[in-house]
Amino acid sequence: MLKHFLQADLKKDKELKALYQLIHKKGPTTKVWLLEQTKMKQTTLTRMMDELLGKGLIRECGFGESSGGRPPTLYDVDAGNHFIIGIDITRIQTRVVLTDLRLQQIEKKSFAMTAEHTPERTVSEIRSIISGFMENYQFTLEELLGIGIGAVGPLDRNTGVILCPEAFYAPGWVHVPIVQQLQEAFPVAVLLWNGAHTAIIGESYQEPFVEGNILYCISGEGLRCGVMTNGELIQNKTGDVSAYDHMIIEVNGRPCLCGKKGCITSYMSHKAIRQELGQLLNRSSITAEEMMKLIEQRHPAAVQAVMHSAYYYGVGIANMVNLLQPDVVVLSGALIYNYPEYYTAVIHTALQHVNDMEREHVTFTQGVLKSDAVAVGAAVFIFQSYF
Repeated sequence: MLKHFLQADLKKDKELKALYQLIHKKGPTTKVWLLEQTKMKQTTLTRMMDELLGKGLIRECGFGESSGGRPPTLYDVDAGNHFIIGIDITRIQTRVVLTDLRLQQIEKKSFAMTAEHTPERTVSEIRSIISGFMENYQFTLEELLGIGIGAVGPLDRNTGVILCPEAFYAPGWVHVPIVQQLQEAFPVAVLLWNGAHTAIIGESYQEPFVEGNILYCISGEGLRCGVMTNGELIQNKTGDVSAYDHMIIEVNGRPCLCGKKGCITSYMSHKAIRQELGQLLNRSSITAEEMMKLIEQRHPAAVQAVMHSAYYYGVGIANMVNLLQPDVVVLSGALIYNYPEYYTAVIHTALQHVNDMEREHVTFTQGVLKSDAVAVGAAVFIFQSYF
């Protein structure tokens, strides 16, 4: 019933869906509040509410505070047995999250992206996780509203293809029809978007302040950024949020994979940290696991390499703040969450280079969802796509 309702497209259906969406986002709520928000006539609102109640799409869920008379009835959506899946595909890790209709996480599973994680193996593991969710929670494809994917770009969102992202450990990540591959196993709505933007969507669903002007930065093997201005996401044709990787931070500086010199990724990425660590320790190579262990131990060489990364990252963020003028900058990534000194150093450097006027208005945060933001945001994206 719910999926059929959400897929309806007549004018009358759209009005009913808009009311349902409002109750979903703000519920439990009262008819008085809904009247104030929708500006409907009371008879119209009552008729539409009765229809939603009759279809089992919303329910009465108690009473609100009384202002002197009879306490008002509260209404909320009937979550029932409906689910959405969100997926976050990065160069380092893939995360799969199961949410309920209220977009609250029920369960999540993840796996590291190794040199063996070709697209075929990655999709196979994602399929296995989704099948496990369906078996464990006993829901059908009719009760699965869809699968949202937040991935590293560049992407072709229209055809659901991951085009040619840089720096995956495994080969084969070129023109991967990820949407088609998942729909073959699960014939439901499957949508692909860049991960930094789904992260913004996820955070804005949790925190209303994020609905304004926001810069969302995910650091790791590269730098991915998403931008929201006046509540609208700024997108390019290919959804390549990794393009921020190649902001020039040092003219004629270190060589980059792209063939140019001085790109920010050559100074602040995990790869750059590993390369500097190798030089400091006279090692030909340092693995990601070794790097994180040395950082956890606060090894002097690791501290030096990480602080260099923080400095250049902060300068890059300052450039973006001066240009984009966000109210909020959300920083995400393993070092941000696990190494407080790194997070502090990035912000300190950024504020040193931000214009005085912008410095007074910008707020830095790690967000609410943190490492789950991309996957949860992809699930939110699926839900919002019905409206």
